[in-house]
Amino acid sequence: MEIKILLQEVLQRLPGLHMDRDKPLHRYDGIVHSVIEAHFKFDQKRAEEIMRSTSTHPPQG
Repeated sequence: MEIKILLQEVLQRLPGLHMDRDKPLHRYDGIVHSVIEAHFKFDQKRAEEIMRSTSTHPPQG
């Protein structure tokens, strides 16, 4: 379960990249948890839109 949560958190920070809902995550749960197979999709257009919007509105702080 921790691996799936980790992937979800990482993907929130990578614009345009998300897990392929048509192909499930295959993992091994044992003493050492590992990902056997993971499929992703990348939306280049959406990533570029996000990058443009963040570059015109830099974070405050």
